[in-house]
Amino acid sequence: MTKKEIANFASTRVNIRKGAMILALIGLVILSVAGCTRSATLVPPVESEYIGRVIDVGNQQPIMGAKVTLDVQGNPPIVYTDAEGVYHFYLVINSNISGQVKVEAQGYQIYTRNISILLDNKRIEDIRLTRLPPTSTPQQLPVSTFTPEPTSTFTLTPTSIAASTPQVKTFAEACISSKTWTPHSADANMFNSIFTMSDGCYDMGPVGIFADGSGVLHILDKNKRDHVSYGIAAPINNDSVIEFKVFVDSMYLLEEGNPLYASFAVASASDPASEKNTARFKLQVEQTNIKPVIIFVLADAGENNGAAVGGRHYGYGNTYAIRLELTGNVMSVYINDVKMHEMLSLPVGSRVFRIGYNLPAFASIDINVMDVKIDGVLK
Repeated sequence: MTKKEIANFASTRVNIRKGAMILALIGLVILSVAGCTRSATLVPPVESEYIGRVIDVGNQQPIMGAKVTLDVQGNPPIVYTDAEGVYHFYLVINSNISGQVKVEAQGYQIYTRNISILLDNKRIEDIRLTRLPPTSTPQQLPVSTFTPEPTSTFTLTPTSIAASTPQVKTFAEACISSKTWTPHSADANMFNSIFTMSDGCYDMGPVGIFADGSGVLHILDKNKRDHVSYGIAAPINNDSVIEFKVFVDSMYLLEEGNPLYASFAVASASDPASEKNTARFKLQVEQTNIKPVIIFVLADAGENNGAAVGGRHYGYGNTYAIRLELTGNVMSVYINDVKMHEMLSLPVGSRVFRIGYNLPAFASIDINVMDVKIDGVLK
């Protein structure tokens, strides 16, 4: 091979290598562009919070405790409105979708509507409910007065507490039955808004206590300007066994000094609103943290505040089974079948079981009480 032929051959190999390199670079560019196109097109779903409000169509007031069901792809979210009538739910979507919203509230017509859920609009249009026509004159309830612990004194106009019968409705029927329970409250104006509906169930939404039809009694209240205390009481035998489960969604205290608590108490039937004259198990908050420690507290009848259960407190995300066993003049308390060391002294005479809560100003509480049984009978 001549020198000229060798030079031409070398030049050809260089050109071939350059061509191969150019083709490789073009291929990388094409793959890169394709990858960018795919990543720009396939936007991953993002969890977003959607907010709406439920109000009374007549007076434009918020409706608390309304059950809001959103029927969309997947499992339909079910949420409840707070004291401001506001509800929140979370969806994971990557495009606009359609669905149906259903709203149920005690004393109101059921509301359904088709809605569009938009990626760029997280606000749901206000839902206005229409009250059911009254079929009976509302029964006004007696007013109680309240002074915070440790100087608790209550007065309650005597009322008869009807004994439970097999026909009486329960929480599982979205009913706080007037044949089983008697309400009590510290707020006279709010207390007078409670009335008995035609089916014999109390409408207690204004005071933050309602049943949702799945057997859950909700204690849900917040942002009151003044200190309030509400509750319901049912008659019991002197030797009764009371069982229930509790789950805390949230408890928040704005200022320290006056505790926030939910109370499950055995009280005197002649004065069921009295806090001090009860043997009680409490879930109590004393700190102002976002997720404060929730203390298990036990208190004897006649004791001002009670004492924390040593070494234990409520754990967020957990459901606790509570059992109160009455024998003679004392009560034993079990938490998840573990008996507490302290035996609590009971008030004398006829007794009632009371579920209630103490809410300082601008505090909030959201607790679910489930499977409430007195002597084995669901309430």
